[in-house]
Formats: sequence, C-alpha cells, structure tokens
Amino acid sequence: MKVTGTANGLKYSIASYSIMNAGIKILITIIAVLVVLALIYGFIVQNPQHTACTEEAKLCPDGSSVGRVPPSCDFAPCPSVICNCPTDYVQEGDVCNPKCYYSTPKCLSPSIPCNSSVSIEDLCIASGGTVKTQLCCKAVDDFPNTCLIGGCGCSSDNSHNVKICDCGENKCWDNVKNECVNL
Repeated sequence: MKVTGTANGLKYSIASYSIMNAGIKILITIIAVLVVLALIYGFIVQNPQHTACTEEAKLCPDGSSVGRVPPSCDFAPCPSVICNCPTDYVQEGDVCNPKCYYSTPKCLSPSIPCNSSVSIEDLCIASGGTVKTQLCCKAVDDFPNTCLIGGCGCSSDNSHNVKICDCGENKCWDNVKNECVNL
C-alpha cells in the first residue's frame, strides 16, 4: 500500500520514505563496522609488543624451564649459575628442594636456600673439562648435554655459537649431573 499526499506544496510518499530510511540504516551500519575494523587494525599495527608466542618450554641444565618471550618469541636464557645442592636435593630456581618433595605428600625435609652457587664454567673445569664455543641448534643454550646426539647437529643457518664443556676423549658433559662423565 502506498500513501501519497502533499504538504506545504511538496508531494510525498510513505513507501519511498521507508525505503530511504532503511537505506540510511544500512549505510550507518556499514560505516560503523568499517570504523571498528580500522580501530582494531590500528591498535594491532601500532602495538607490536602484543605478540603472542607459542606456549613451549625448554628444559635448562639446572632442571628449571624457560618459555618464549615476545616480540621475537625466542626462548628466555637459562640461568647460568647453579646451586651446590646436597645429595637427595634438586635445584628449583634459587632453592634446593628435597627429592621427597616431588614424590611424598608429607615430605619432612626442608627446602634449603641456594646460598653458595657456582657457575657451570667452574663445574666444567673442576670436572676436568675445558670451556669452548661450538655451533649448536638455535634452541640449544650454553652447556648442552654432549652425551646425547642431536643438540649440535643443525645446519649453519639454524645454528648459533654456545659454550660447551669439552671433556676430552671418551668423556662427555652431562648437563643433569653438571660434570664430565665416561661414555
């Protein structure tokens, strides 16, 4: 049904007014969506520090683990200092926890602060090794376990220089015990 008439000498049609009103609503909606998309795009481009990295962890020689760090998403460096924890204790950060802490619900042995720490370089030398540099895979940090195969077997494009403990002939660096061991 179409209603027409005149007002103040102008002809009008209610049907054409409804179509024109619907067109304006659609145009306003399209403009609003475009403005929102432009704001989102501008926020992302101007704030690159909001990079999301994959949630992977790399196990460090001291038993701790590190994750990836934005914006490059490289692994955070492993701690280069380790504790001299007593037998039956395991280093976790800057604390020596008793092994029963991980296996027994009511472990009565206390955790011990890591007061005396020694560098991995010193442990290498103390166990008869020599600190050297070598190309290893990019995911490998200083002092990889040379008793295992693969950590330093990447192409040069996928490698970087890391410190290693050269333990000599028929020996290798065990980065769990942090000492040179026999093969």
